[in-house]
Amino acid sequence: MDGTGYSKLGIGVHATDFRIGDVSFRASLGYQTETDGGGSPYVALGVWQPW
Repeated sequence: MDGTGYSKLGIGVHATDFRIGDVSFRASLGYQTETDGGGSPYVALGVWQPW
């Protein structure tokens, strides 16, 4: 919790820096809650290719 009373809690699974051929990936999946009691799932996918 910070000085304003805000806090958050998250739990998730993260797979970082895996490759298929020349393309790299990072994936995240989880659930996050905040001070007000609201919660939501999150999903993120990053894809990149070296120069």
